Amino acid sequence: MLIAGLAAGAGLGAIAPLRLEAQEPGRNVLGIDRPGTADVAVDRGRRYRDTLTMDVYRPRGASKPVPAVVFVHGGLVAGAKGTSPTTWPIYQSWGRLAAADGLAGVTFNHRLTTNDNVAETEPDVEAAIAHVRANAKELGIDPERLCLAFYSAGGVLAGSALREPRPFVRCVVLFYPYLDLEHLRMDTRFRRAYAASRVDSLAPRYSPAAQLGRDPSRLPPIFLAMAGHDEIPGLNASIRRFVAAAVDQRAPMDLLIHPTGRHGFDEADHDQRTRDILEHCLTFLHRHLGR
Repeated sequence: MLIAGLAAGAGLGAIAPLRLEAQEPGRNVLGIDRPGTADVAVDRGRRYRDTLTMDVYRPRGASKPVPAVVFVHGGLVAGAKGTSPTTWPIYQSWGRLAAADGLAGVTFNHRLTTNDNVAETEPDVEAAIAHVRANAKELGIDPERLCLAFYSAGGVLAGSALREPRPFVRCVVLFYPYLDLEHLRMDTRFRRAYAASRVDSLAPRYSPAAQLGRDPSRLPPIFLAMAGHDEIPGLNASIRRFVAAAVDQRAPMDLLIHPTGRHGFDEADHDQRTRDILEHCLTFLHRHLGR
């Protein structure tokens, strides 16, 4: 999910000011907060591909380029009309939290839906990364220090981050994600099961679990958070398969389990275990991205 833009360190001079949002910031819905989450610079509605847009959150008054976390949402209900994921409180809260903690946070729209159109959506993620890197000077972002964070069904889009590791992707974060394509063999209330032959043809390229054995020495560090009481069919089974493959390949991974957590526990379950996991995630980000 990742296309080269600026060369390392190219053109990193004065940082252009970001456009500030006009509306009042929404409340933080995460299990932790930081001072200043309501007072960060936000550039909203940047078009990065066709009609797709992104929002960029940055520490206000940052004097030098900062590392960035790109947040990949879990998809939309196919055919449904609704709000953009960039307006959802969960991603606005993550963007603000990252910026208040000294990083840039990038949230963006992509075209993954409950039809699980992963092959069609992967180029959106790549284009978003390319836009961030190509416009790094304007955005005040260090293009050589990025982390990709995938949520829920968006976890399947992590495949290319593992399939084609790139030096500028310093780490990968996975929150309650699907990590292979086995769920496509099941009927859901949103779509019929894929034909077995179609799943078999997609899995070698697009299943995150299938990528672990390609070259384990080149894998970026992985942070994986699992909800013990995740109610999404087949999701935790995919995590267990991924973890088994990661152990076999000695993949660099921090595995955090919320024993009683539900799907979306970072927003839904504000207990001590949630706080511990989110604090661990921020520590992980700074360890691999640097302050």
